[in-house]
Amino acid sequence: MDEKEWQANADAARDAGLTVSEWARQALRRARGRHRSKSREEILAVLKWTRSINAPVPDTVEQMAEEIEEGYLSGPWPRA
Repeated sequence: MDEKEWQANADAARDAGLTVSEWARQALRRARGRHRSKSREEILAVLKWTRSINAPVPDTVEQMAEEIEEGYLSGPWPRA
């Protein structure tokens, strides 16, 4: 991290009345919360949605794993 970025973080921490380390811990906790795993209901909704559009089924487990990873990295799932 360069000096300019460090100073911006230090300023944000000071404005929040926190130490830099506590400000960073809280920011990391918030980030983890935004990237939680999908709930059972969300997974089932995706499965139902894929059945409803007759989505193709991969030939191998490896291909399926690659496609799942691509889906997670490409953004939010469509809502059913």
